[in-house]
Amino acid sequence: MKVFYLFIIFTFIDYNAFAQSFNDEKVSLTNFIKRMHTAKPFEGVKIIDDYDHQYFVSVISLEKAKYTSELTMNRVAQVKAQSQASTFLNGATISMEMLITTKESKDSTNNIKTTVETVEQWVSLKALSY
Repeated sequence: MKVFYLFIIFTFIDYNAFAQSFNDEKVSLTNFIKRMHTAKPFEGVKIIDDYDHQYFVSVISLEKAKYTSELTMNRVAQVKAQSQASTFLNGATISMEMLITTKESKDSTNNIKTTVETVEQWVSLKALSY
């Protein structure tokens, strides 16, 4: 009976010693990109060659202070990264124009007061199609 228990224990130890992780490739790629960015900071789109694979990476920088929640910051990061990737792959460009109309007025003490009358904003997407 003791031999049987020892056989089961050694089987589990042997099984755990040779278990593999399916996430090793992702972790090693993430660490490689962090090392690349630490050595020479960059933003934009990069294609990274591995021995057997090619990876398409879009890197952006955001200031945490500008965003009220992590969810908002992640959504902005996703949209910006998708915009960079789309521009790289399709030649699509996203542009924004803003027109702010102001009015200046002087009061009796010659202080100039500026007021915003209108704000107009246009966002356009230009893309190639097939």
